[in-house]
Amino acid sequence: MSAPAGPESRGRDCRRKPRDSDRASAGSLYFFYTPTAGNARLIANGDLKEGGNIIFSTGSPDGGRARVMLFGNGLLDISEPLAGVMIGSLSGDGLFLRAVES
Repeated sequence: MSAPAGPESRGRDCRRKPRDSDRASAGSLYFFYTPTAGNARLIANGDLKEGGNIIFSTGSPDGGRARVMLFGNGLLDISEPLAGVMIGSLSGDGLFLRAVES
């Protein structure tokens, strides 16, 4: 008795095709040297693989009065700047890294 003819026997590829979300990676927003976030609303959303990142780095960037919202594994990183970074507000359940003074 032979096996029933399936899609493989007809020459079709039955593997699941990747969706855009399978290939997408998280975005990052960097503030270098002396830029300001002003009155912006900055949102970092989480994902199953990797969350979005908002990073204040190198020099003395300014958070201004920005409203920062972090969700899931979305990240705000202010661990590197030489001067303290201030922002208007912080909300959500995401991740927050800050510098520790020694």
